[in-house]
Amino acid sequence: MDAEADLWDITSFHTPSECVEATESYRSAGMSDRLVAFASDSGGNVFCFAERDLLDARPDDASVWFFDHDVNEEKQLSESFDAWLASYFSLP
Repeated sequence: MDAEADLWDITSFHTPSECVEATESYRSAGMSDRLVAFASDSGGNVFCFAERDLLDARPDDASVWFFDHDVNEEKQLSESFDAWLASYFSLP
């Protein structure tokens, strides 16, 4: 936030059981069945992997998506988990 970057805040990364619980909960709230939640932001939104990517690639190569529960919108943030993390590491 101090760097005024155009990035979402990351509040927590989920444990495996939290991933299952969050994914089921957000799917029942309108998130598509193709996304799997792995982290959340301070507003209660979730960062996700596309389920098909997890079947075809290593998790670090999977695209990262964002589900905004307020507007029920999904948006791809990055082509890969590694690239997504790198965008945070490159902050001043």
